Amino acid sequence: MKRFLSFVSACNQVLLFFGLLAALGLAAYGLYEEFRPFRPEGVPIQPPSAAPEPAPVTGVSFIARSHGMLLFGITRDFVSGPQEIASRAGLTMSSSSYVSHSFYLNVVFSDGSAVRRTLLPHDGIVVRHDIASADPTSGEFSAHAFLCVLTDTNNDRQLSPDDAQTLRVVRPDLSGEDLVIENTRNFRSLSRDELLVETGVGEDTRFWIVDAATFGRREVAWK
Repeated sequence: MKRFLSFVSACNQVLLFFGLLAALGLAAYGLYEEFRPFRPEGVPIQPPSAAPEPAPVTGVSFIARSHGMLLFGITRDFVSGPQEIASRAGLTMSSSSYVSHSFYLNVVFSDGSAVRRTLLPHDGIVVRHDIASADPTSGEFSAHAFLCVLTDTNNDRQLSPDDAQTLRVVRPDLSGEDLVIENTRNFRSLSRDELLVETGVGEDTRFWIVDAATFGRREVAWK
């Protein structure tokens, strides 16, 4: 009987030991999830072996109505576009690598009866968009601003906010050429007439003010 009780006691101690190990493991994982660096999701790029036609549209979302134009966001399972975009990183992805995402791959401008244009010349991702308000008292910048990614600059086989971002500023009536600013980090509306744009990193950080009427930009001194 004593041997049996000793055996039971030893089993309980072993179970308690493993229970403590499991609790420590869960606590460590919780700390890891709490403090690990945030990595934004991305959209996989179409493999080079895939058909050259764009991937089927998997979703269309209404974004806004502005200045008589209807804006729609297009989503697909993966980014398709010029072959050099996919081949740049030597992609060998299989369909099991595809993930769900929440980025628009392009934006369509429609006047209701016909498509006037798309935002991007080929698939990319739209990381952020600020749509111009038709209300002159809104105080917001009076042109559309889209922060986009078109190239896999870090060679991780997807397009994500970790890649170099490009700002595209579009007039609401779609007239003239878009203003394109490479290596944009952030932007902020200052008024109906001015947009503040940040480019570069660290000592190379630069700030620009974009004029809504002319799309001209001037640099802001900060050092």
